[in-house]
Amino acid sequence: AADMWQAFGQDRQTGLRALLPLIRATVGAVERRGVPAALTGPYVRGDVATVRRHLEAVRRGSPDVARAYAALALAALPLAREQGRLPRQAEDEIAHALRAALRDLPPP
Repeated sequence: AADMWQAFGQDRQTGLRALLPLIRATVGAVERRGVPAALTGPYVRGDVATVRRHLEAVRRGSPDVARAYAALALAALPLAREQGRLPRQAEDEIAHALRAALRDLPPP
């Protein structure tokens, strides 16, 4: 994940320093609440616009990162659904945007 920052003009160490607090907080949340309840972010909120902005940003930075982002996000959607807060329409729109990104990206 720290290498992804290079696609945005930052070095690996900067990326690692930025990511470590998030990684630690995520591990703590998983230990305390379990995986589905620990998931946060635009998928859980059903924030389609933010997901689309993220996709566009990573697509501009690196198609490889965009593929990883979209694939991981698709894998996280069932966990977001488990929380019971993700509206079905938003889930469908997010899944559609992620699948479209995977389909439209150039091959590796």
